[in-house]
Amino acid sequence: MRVRAAAMLLALLTAGPALAEERPRQRLGKVTLRVTQVFPETHQALVYDKATNKHAVVNEGELFGKYEIVEVGDDQLIVRVAGRELVLPAEEPTAPAAPATPTSPAKPADPGLLDPYGLATPAPPPAAGPAPLDPYAGIAPAPAEIRVVVAPAGQRAGGTAAPVDPYAPVATPAGPTPAPAPAKPPVVAKPDVAPPPVAPPPVAAPPATPAVEAIRLESMTLKRGELAKALGDFDALHKTIGFVRTGTGVRLTTISPGSYFHGMGLRSGDVVTAINNAPLKTLDDAAAAYARLGSAKKLDLAVVRAGERGTLHFALK
Repeated sequence: MRVRAAAMLLALLTAGPALAEERPRQRLGKVTLRVTQVFPETHQALVYDKATNKHAVVNEGELFGKYEIVEVGDDQLIVRVAGRELVLPAEEPTAPAAPATPTSPAKPADPGLLDPYGLATPAPPPAAGPAPLDPYAGIAPAPAEIRVVVAPAGQRAGGTAAPVDPYAPVATPAGPTPAPAPAKPPVVAKPDVAPPPVAPPPVAAPPATPAVEAIRLESMTLKRGELAKALGDFDALHKTIGFVRTGTGVRLTTISPGSYFHGMGLRSGDVVTAINNAPLKTLDDAAAAYARLGSAKKLDLAVVRAGERGTLHFALK
């Protein structure tokens, strides 16, 4: 009996590992974690979870959802999920596509100027014939009629009578003197009265151009937790601030009044060109600046506003 019990115990001990290996493992499921960029110098990585649609900067040893961050490499991230370790490579940054150069439409060939008379048949020259007859040729002009005017007898040479005034009044036969006609009352012309002057309509003054707010010069203290919360809430972020990338930085198209970023001194139309003296031109630059805020003691934003350059200084506590 003792020999049989020892054999059974030995069989159980040798069959234990085999039974453990045959035990089915927990299913891993679909990997929804994507590594956007790694920062080996700070042992951090920028990741995106497609299941929750959230970005986050994670550190070694942290737990992001169901993923435990094991190690941040130079170009990869090692995570542990469901008892297994996975190696997730970082995505390659994609360069922005160059804008297509518009092509000008082909210019039609110049057909040349058309001669409007090129197709017309020239008129034939007139046929030769006798010269036209002059109806007045050979006819002598009629002599001009000479009118003889005879002066009155009294005005002829040798006469003694005085010259007659053709405009002298004609003598009338003697008779009663007619009564003078009654004098008409003088007509007084009505003075011209000028109409009252009409005042021109008032000209509306052009709307005053709002003054551009100067860039704040004094330093401002920010709480690191409040800044991280404002930057990490992507749902509220896109409702209070709008931006587009330009060749020199990031243009802030809208800043909601009363928002956290409006209180920092940022205004609509500002172009942020650098963060802590690091140029800000691509999404990778923004992600790198966001990852360094965890250990940074200050925050300097280089801003261009209405052609004027300045820097917003912040102390992080």
